[in-house]
Amino acid sequence: MYSKVQNGQHCSTHFPSVVKASIYDANYLFPRLREHDLRECEAVYDITEKNPLIEAFNISKEAWTILYEDKPIAMFGVADYGGNGWGAPYLLGTEDLPKIAFKFLRHCPEYIDKMHSHYDILSNFVLADNKIAIRWLKWLGFKLIEKRKYGRKQELFYSFMRINKNV
Repeated sequence: MYSKVQNGQHCSTHFPSVVKASIYDANYLFPRLREHDLRECEAVYDITEKNPLIEAFNISKEAWTILYEDKPIAMFGVADYGGNGWGAPYLLGTEDLPKIAFKFLRHCPEYIDKMHSHYDILSNFVLADNKIAIRWLKWLGFKLIEKRKYGRKQELFYSFMRINKNV
């Protein structure tokens, strides 16, 4: 089971929509993640013991699910980053996310603004070979900071950051 209702209204079956994320969405999405997203999860978490989407959901200040044809295709949000007033944005999705690329990209800035309403600085890590995610992050105004080994598997990641331009 996954989110189909937001504020009492059924989501359209033909157009993507964004709803508040749920544990059900996390459980539905995890076995369907894109290769790079799954690799990022494996590099940081022991995925045999826990679902990283549930972990992300549980610590998120805000978490949303993108639905398309009544199915979750991505979950994203922002969580506290080390207790220093920074936020850690994340997005994990399925291979269906490119089907709605134009609509997805058009609405990304409004959700970055929502994240910045909680945190002046957004920062996290992305696999160094995830070219699509890196291009998207740069398009959103994030800067790559440093390439280094990160996570339990010590794979190469870039740290990235975006400072709220309204500060």
